[in-house]
Amino acid sequence: MYQPPPLELIDTWPNILWREQYFCRDEVYAGYLERLLADVKVGWGLRWRGRPAATEVELAIRQACQALSILTIQEAWLELLEQATEAGRKPQRLNQLLADLEGADWRNRFIARHGLARLGGEAVPSLISIADNPENPLRSTANWILKSIEFETTARLFPQMGRLVCPRCLVRCHANWAEERLNQLLSVHYGCRACGQSREFLEWTGKIVTVLDRAMAEKYTIQADTLRGNWLAYRSLFDCHWVEIIQASDEEIEYFAVQVGNDTDELRQPFYRQMRCLLGPECRPSENTLRILQHQFGQVERQ
Repeated sequence: MYQPPPLELIDTWPNILWREQYFCRDEVYAGYLERLLADVKVGWGLRWRGRPAATEVELAIRQACQALSILTIQEAWLELLEQATEAGRKPQRLNQLLADLEGADWRNRFIARHGLARLGGEAVPSLISIADNPENPLRSTANWILKSIEFETTARLFPQMGRLVCPRCLVRCHANWAEERLNQLLSVHYGCRACGQSREFLEWTGKIVTVLDRAMAEKYTIQADTLRGNWLAYRSLFDCHWVEIIQASDEEIEYFAVQVGNDTDELRQPFYRQMRCLLGPECRPSENTLRILQHQFGQVERQ
């Protein structure tokens, strides 16, 4: 018969911070965590759960600060968390954060670890490169950040995955599996199926249309339940329901059709032969261009 764990083993903020202190492999940082845990009861039996994810650690630190009466300690930790949050908003800082993982100041190391975890999918390729190098001393740190990204994106994005579209690519959120890695379990993060980013999405359940129109200035527009993506601005394929060619040259149309023909996306590729391609009144493709479109799409017709 199932028996609930004793109260002292419930995963409270002291338990999370104790596990972080035990597993982090950063002695100076661990020493500062130990100060947060002074005179606090810890569930030692939770060691088997391993190192907590970055978001768990951040929440536990905030809870610890609320419980502390020393204002200077509160301010120091909360400032660190704010700096890590800000770093995670700036993908252009990726290389600096990677370099700071082995910096001399433990604060910079903390900001780098948590900033990379917040960057999410954009940091994954670089982290995998580190984690797959047996000679790299940061290998275990990179693996922890990857697992933290998996933990955070699963909790935040998985429940609403079917409603999210990447505004950079107009491609839906999806599970992105890392390739089989040296002596490591497969890892996954949720993010854009094309670019992998996991920070910003449109909540969208309506139709998506690929539009080729020189008169269209915006990257995309939303009209009622239809999102119209400007292929001439993106020059890449969307997760779309149909295609509209309003004003475009034969060269532009053929380049688009070649992309469609070469599309290896397993979710998109089977639907092209069933998809409509609508030509606007001013669209007059050559016979050869028209044949190319007819070869790629199920229906090519005038609006």
